[in-house]
Amino acid sequence: MIGLLLLLVGLVTSFSYPTSSWAVATYAENLKQLADGVTEGTAKLKVGSPPESSQTTP
Repeated sequence: MIGLLLLLVGLVTSFSYPTSSWAVATYAENLKQLADGVTEGTAKLKVGSPPESSQTTP
């Protein structure tokens, strides 16, 4: 009876914590979202700024 209870508790706790493969997938997705955001921000800055040939240096 106690062995069954320990087995049940072990199974429940093993599913409550994320696995390393899940953590890697989440990290990769977050990194991709960050890269997409940086790319979009860079594109917006390039669209709003004047061409480099027309910039003057002091």
